[in-house]
Amino acid sequence: MLSHFAKDKSLDQPWIPVSKNIAMSSSSSSSSSSTSRYVDLCKEIDGCLYQQIQLDTLVCRPQYKLLATKLVKDVDWKWVPEAHKTILSTYQLFILCKIVAEDFTADSVTHRLQLSPTPAIDSLWHEHILRVGKYVEMHRVLGLGEKVLDHTPESSTDSDADKEVRVQAMKEYIAFLCPSLTAATVSLISASTNKRQRTSDAVDSRPASLAAAIPDETVTFVLSDQAGEKMHFKVKKDTKLQKVFDAYAVRLGVSSCSLTFRFVGERISGDVSPRMLEMEDDDMVEVIMIQTGC
Repeated sequence: MLSHFAKDKSLDQPWIPVSKNIAMSSSSSSSSSSTSRYVDLCKEIDGCLYQQIQLDTLVCRPQYKLLATKLVKDVDWKWVPEAHKTILSTYQLFILCKIVAEDFTADSVTHRLQLSPTPAIDSLWHEHILRVGKYVEMHRVLGLGEKVLDHTPESSTDSDADKEVRVQAMKEYIAFLCPSLTAATVSLISASTNKRQRTSDAVDSRPASLAAAIPDETVTFVLSDQAGEKMHFKVKKDTKLQKVFDAYAVRLGVSSCSLTFRFVGERISGDVSPRMLEMEDDDMVEVIMIQTGC
């Protein structure tokens, strides 16, 4: 993996992100170990979700403090659904990292961006993009002119090894902008357990204080199409599935009206939630393309 930093003697801290080229990982790595590293990286970044992030005060680089303040205070965030409020501050940090990295458009060769969000952050990114006016307005408020942070749905089909490279790059930008936050996140993650086991006798082995502070109110499930292509989504258990269906359709470049969804053999509508369906982690929802319009 290429380094994302280069020497700059004009700063007290001698490293600043400058690279626009992120190397794709080698296919020789075992898929199981790559998946494990990718999941661990996502957990480390998602540890931010459980902290009260004050982005405008945590950014230690003076040249980016004003941008962080505008992102938090001047951008309209009233539209954010209640179910996504807990990840808002981490999403703002993701946006700041993308801007600092100048990661606006996909590479002309790989057709991929430099930085990837975790699945949790990606869910709010989709919500934001679907509100086109709000999304474009954010860029105007931040003084980005005609620049808009692009989203490449093709990357959702990449291997975990390839996603790991881009998530690792984002982690390095977070460490550069907010080193104190990174240290706190690592501490929090080291106290938590790995992914919840799907067994009837599974127990939560996190410390009681941490388990109480971070209730397990999310579920990660899979949407699988007729060709066997899969996309993973992590949402709040009370989130209406229509939001997931719409985000999935956006990634495919189709209308959600052209898709039907089945869970345990039964067709499901967008007005139900994972809790209503008693979904568990790694459950699968079948996706079927239909020919009729909306």
